Order: sequence, then C-alpha cells, then structure tokens
Amino acid sequence: MKKTILVVIIFLLFASLSSAGGQSKNDTDDWLKDFTILTKADGDIDKGYYDRAIAAAQMIILKKTSKPDILVHAHITLGVAYKNKGMFDEAIVALQKVPEVPGLYKDSSFIPMSHLYLGKTYSEMKSYQKAISEFSKAIEIEKKSKKEFLKKNRADYDRSAGVGSYQSQMDQFDDSIAESLINLAMAHIDLSDLSTGEHKSPQDVIPIPKESIEAINEVLKIKPNSPHILEAVSYFISKDNSQDIISWCDKLIRINPNISKVYYVRGRTYMTSENFQQSIKDFSKAIELDSQNFEAYKFRGMVFSIIGNNEMATKDYDSAITMNPSDADLYYFRGRANLYKIEVTKDGITGFLEKDKEQAEQAFKDIGIAARLGNKDAQDFLRNPQKER
Repeated sequence: MKKTILVVIIFLLFASLSSAGGQSKNDTDDWLKDFTILTKADGDIDKGYYDRAIAAAQMIILKKTSKPDILVHAHITLGVAYKNKGMFDEAIVALQKVPEVPGLYKDSSFIPMSHLYLGKTYSEMKSYQKAISEFSKAIEIEKKSKKEFLKKNRADYDRSAGVGSYQSQMDQFDDSIAESLINLAMAHIDLSDLSTGEHKSPQDVIPIPKESIEAINEVLKIKPNSPHILEAVSYFISKDNSQDIISWCDKLIRINPNISKVYYVRGRTYMTSENFQQSIKDFSKAIELDSQNFEAYKFRGMVFSIIGNNEMATKDYDSAITMNPSDADLYYFRGRANLYKIEVTKDGITGFLEKDKEQAEQAFKDIGIAARLGNKDAQDFLRNPQKER
C-alpha cells in the first residue's frame, strides 16, 4: 500500500492559518517561509526523496522556532520520511516528540495524527500490538474532539470561520477517524495472519478478526466514501468471511460502481466460496474498468481452468503474462491449461500426437519458465510429468 502525508498538509493548513493571524509582518513572513519549506519536503516524500525531506525537517527543528504548528509539522514530516526510508527507530523518536512540543494545544489534531503515523510505523515493523495501541489512541482522541466540537453552534461557527467551515471540520473528523479505523482493521488482520502462519496458496483462508469487522462496519457507517477504505480492500482477500466481504463490496459498489479493485476482491471472494459464475462476472467487470488489472485476468483464468474452459483460461493467462512477465504462476497455469487441451499418450513431448506437438512444446516451455522463476509445482511437474498429470 502507497503511503503519503497528504492528510498532514490538510490538518496543518487549517491549524497554521489560524495561528498566523495577529503576528508581525516579519513573523508572518518567517512562518510562510518555514511552511513552504516543509510543504515542499512533504512533496519530496511522495516522490521518494526522503533524504531531502529529512534534511529540510531537521533544519526547521534546529532553528528552535517558537511556532508550535511549524515545529509539529517538522517532526511529523521527519517521522514520515524516516518511516518511508525504513529507519523506524528514528521515525518513532520524531513522532513521539509531537505531544511534547511547547505551546501545542492539548486537543491539537496533530496529537492523534502522530499516533496514526506511529501506528503505521509499528505496522511496518510487524509490531502489530503496538500498532493497534497507537491506532486506538488516535481514534479515541479524534472521537473525543469530535464530541466536543458538536457542542459548538453551527451558525456561529460558520459566521466566524466562514460558510461551510462547520461541515468541513466535521468531515475532517470523520475522515481522520475512518483512516485510523481502517489501519486498526488491517493491523488486527496482520496480527491474525502472523499468529496463524503464512498462507501456502490462494485457497488457504482464515477468519477476519471480529475487531476488523467492527472497524470496517463503523467506517461504512460514518464515512462510506472514505478514500482510505481502498487501502484495506486487498486485506479482505482469502479470508473466511465471505458474507461480510461480499456485503462490504456491495456497499462500496453502491457508493461508487467504477472501482476495479472492489469487483476484483468480490470476485476473489466468490471464487473462494466456489460461486464460479459470479466470480467470472466480477473479474470481467474489474477488467472492463481497468484493462491493466492483470490479477483479474490471472484469477479469471484460474476459474476458467477450474470449470474446464481451458481455451478461455489460456487467453486470460496470455493477457496477464503480457502485463506481468515475471509472474511464475502464470506460466505454470498456462502450461497446464494447454496440456489439458491436447491428447496425451505417454510421457514427454514425443508422446503427443503430431498435430499437438507444437502446443505441447509451448506448454512444456511455459512450465520450464515457471520452474526457473521458482514455481515449486512446475519443478515437481518436470521431475515427474506423468505423475503430475
């Protein structure tokens, strides 16, 4: 999943502009200069220029500015850059300093934000219990802040902050809570996967933890159109909660029927529950919406193979291999599908009927490529092709 710090800029802009009023021209100019440097550093993070972002954030921190919003921004930028670079210990130190910034309001939105990014850091370290703790803190703080905000008079707030500001702030609370809930759901799934062990094949399934189900259901209630929910969609695959997953995908499709990945996930879920015709429909819709979704081609090909339509299966494998020529499974699947299409009389290529030899040669070539790319089934097949058939 690609990580960005766009949410940092959104929160920061709101808080920083509020704190800038009433300052001298020199103070305001200095604030704008620092803010511009940090905003550029945030952009550098998105581009992968982590060292450049780290240098910029460290420069601001060393200035020992008295402006808490700028200092907090610098620590968050530094922490995220370190996290993305894989320097997790340094990221943790930077992010843990956020609540300690002098002059920072105790209900500042930057505090739950720091917990969110600490949670993401711990998740990448596979310290899922710590990640769950940080995400939970972020959710608790944001919900408390939202509850306090609801006490404000909407008309008065809009008059003082601008028309639409009240709803904008509410949307911001819900979006932040949704992002933390989704990360919490994924951390619980990761923890469950870690305790269960790695899956050996796409057919292996384990249950989705109840905490994850509760978190996703809450997101769909408070912010069903949250862009962050797409981060969690791939985590639903290969879980033994087909009705929950299908229900979630149904809701997401009702909100936006044009997201390829949602159909792909639902297709995988139907495939796991052996509803092959519905699975094919969903994979086909995923491909219609995104012709470069090679996984939809791959798994639709697998379903075609399962139901015995090897002609359609090989066409899908052809398309998927064109998009991802390094996927060992695809060559093995295509090789096996081609072998199923032709008559076999004995071991090896010499045993095929003359009219099928060319196709047999291609099939064994594919299986050979798969074996060289590390596919164990292909390696076993080549050691004993008659047994494998």
